Parts: sequence; C-alpha cells; structure tokens
Amino acid sequence: MSRFVKPVPFGLPARAAAAASGSSPAKEYFERIGKYVPGEIIASYTALNALLVAFPEQIKYGAFIFCFILCWVLTPVYFKLISTPADRPSLKMQQIISLIAFPIWAYAIDGGKGIFGKEVFDIYYQAVGGALLIVFTLISGAFYPTV
Repeated sequence: MSRFVKPVPFGLPARAAAAASGSSPAKEYFERIGKYVPGEIIASYTALNALLVAFPEQIKYGAFIFCFILCWVLTPVYFKLISTPADRPSLKMQQIISLIAFPIWAYAIDGGKGIFGKEVFDIYYQAVGGALLIVFTLISGAFYPTV
C-alpha cells in the first residue's frame, strides 16, 4: 500500500472514482485521512521532545523551537524523498495537507511538555488540541488530488 493518496481523474466525482476503483467512498475518505498524517515526522518530533526535556535550561527554549521548526520543514521534504514517479500526481497536495497537519498534531500530542507547554509558550490546552485534531481530521479527508 502506497503512502500517497490516489489521485482522482479531473472532473470525476470522488464517489464515481471510488466505484471505478472497486472501493467505497467512505473507505477512500478514511485512507486519505491516514495518509495525510505525517506519522513518521510526528513520531520523530515526539521522540526528540522527550529528549529535550533533559536539556540544560539555558538552551532548552531554543532547542524546543528548533525541533518544532525542523520537523515542520522536513514534512514536505520527507514526502518528496519517499515519493516515486507514480506518486507525483499526489505529491503537492500530500505535502500541503501534511504541512498543515504537522503543527495541529504536534499541538494535540504535545501534552504541555514541548513548544506549546510550560517550557516555551505555555499555550497548551488539552480540549483545544482535541478539538483541532478532530476538526482537521474530518476536513482533511475531503481533499483529494486530481490528474
């Protein structure tokens, strides 16, 4: 299974494209949601944050910010690196939606310990993180690349 969302022929409704591929629109919708999440980058960000907690106070603030920006910038780069020629029609949309997804996921899973927590900006609220994640997840599946 590819890491990339399957493009739909331009002008063809998603429902018709799903039927033509032998799938259901709901199944393809949920697959798109999963593929748009930059899980590998989020996992790396989470692991790095766990290490940064032990950094000396003098550099901890900058290290959290650097880690967040680095992972955010690496999100589209990562998708470019793992793409194959067959993935090219989906690449741009995948990069854009994943670039939007990263800070939302980073905020939601931060738990008040990373850049959004008390160590740096102190703007983490669990309910806000959950709401952002739910809304973004529901909306992101509605987008699909066309060819």
